[in-house]
Amino acid sequence: MALQTNNKRTFEQNLKNKQITVLGLGESGFSASNLLLSKGSRVKVSDIHDTPPLRKKLKYLEKKGACGELGVHSEEFVLSSELIILSPGISMELPLLEKARRKGIPVIGEIELAYRLCPARIIAVTGTNGKSTTVKLITHLLKRRFAVHEVGNIGIPFSSIVERTNRDDLIVLEVSSFQLKANISFKPYIALILNITPDHLDIHRSMDDYITSKLKIFSCQRKEDFSIINSDDGILKRKVRTESQLYYFSLKRPHSPGIYIDDGWIVVSVNGRRELICEESLFNLPGKHNVENCLAAVAVACIYGLHREEIAEGLKSFHNLPHRIEKVGTIEGVEFIDDSKSTNVDSSLKALLTVSPPIILILGGRDKGNDYSILRQPIRERVRFVVAVGESRDKIQKALRGVVSVFPQQTLEEATEFAFENATSGDKILLSPGCSSFDMFKNYKERGEVFRRVFKELKANSEAYLYE
Repeated sequence: MALQTNNKRTFEQNLKNKQITVLGLGESGFSASNLLLSKGSRVKVSDIHDTPPLRKKLKYLEKKGACGELGVHSEEFVLSSELIILSPGISMELPLLEKARRKGIPVIGEIELAYRLCPARIIAVTGTNGKSTTVKLITHLLKRRFAVHEVGNIGIPFSSIVERTNRDDLIVLEVSSFQLKANISFKPYIALILNITPDHLDIHRSMDDYITSKLKIFSCQRKEDFSIINSDDGILKRKVRTESQLYYFSLKRPHSPGIYIDDGWIVVSVNGRRELICEESLFNLPGKHNVENCLAAVAVACIYGLHREEIAEGLKSFHNLPHRIEKVGTIEGVEFIDDSKSTNVDSSLKALLTVSPPIILILGGRDKGNDYSILRQPIRERVRFVVAVGESRDKIQKALRGVVSVFPQQTLEEATEFAFENATSGDKILLSPGCSSFDMFKNYKERGEVFRRVFKELKANSEAYLYE
């Protein structure tokens, strides 16, 4: 008989001695398996890959009583379950999961599992761009008063910290469209969507499917909860429907309740009361998109009752994460800027509008159904030439034909060296790929580190030449 999942209070009690399969043995699947074992479940794990790290994880779990399979999702193994837990990135549309649902076996995500077992309140952050920065900033602001756990798509599985939380803690959760899609009853106390622009269209069936997945963050909220959205985002303004208390943030217009910019000041307006928090310039991250992230975080801080002085000091002392329009250094008057976290075209657009010209743009990687045409105008106005890399380089050449010279290169190392060899003093070499890194790298961090390594090598060679 399938495990019932519609009652959070009894869910934990029902886990004992239940047969549960975890699909995927990455960090989230591994953490979910450990959590289930601690609740007395009979755990099975299944991963389509078979690698030495996965074998090591499976061996560890087997010592704790689990069993598993690698290299396959076998139907008999997976469907002999009372509940199936999905790791992030595994599609809800797998034929195997369709069979599970027809058999009445519930299928939920790792986020849903952790939510059902976590006593703490949850602040959930999603959006196409800016999630990690906003999660970091919210944590930075709230940790002055609260015990805060920063988890989710930012790199720490939610299920890994459940056993260490209590009712007075706060969870700041970065959640992706894939994770939201697998949720059933997930109900954050504060749900925040920063923006929605095309992304992951190589995996989602359509843009509508992507939007619907994002909007699931609000679907179970009630009037005692809070929602925060960007009122400058046309999709959000049209699509959001929620029973919760809705706050807006905006760069362009006042709102109440809401947080907005007025004459260079961050302003909070709630219940007819208007308060100046601090000057926008106090927040030192570059780009209007980061100001939007800042306003969203301020909205959360206000809901939790932080005073303006606390918020202002927190904004002033915050430093951004690496690989986000980060200045690496300068060689012979040429500045290198690492925006490797740019994994979609909209984030590259924001970088182009943030970095002052003249720019040499390194663009490309694994394409996700990108429309590079939105970059044509800013590239025409701000970019001297483009260096295209990765699987998408031919598509980029076609999209930018007649706009700017595009030079394809095989590797990021070659692209960076080519950009520098053809740069002049005053240029900015901007790595803002607009694509995922998986055609050449493990992740965007490794891509950014390679860019920085090449910068160091070029700088060392330049200095050696000067002192010969």
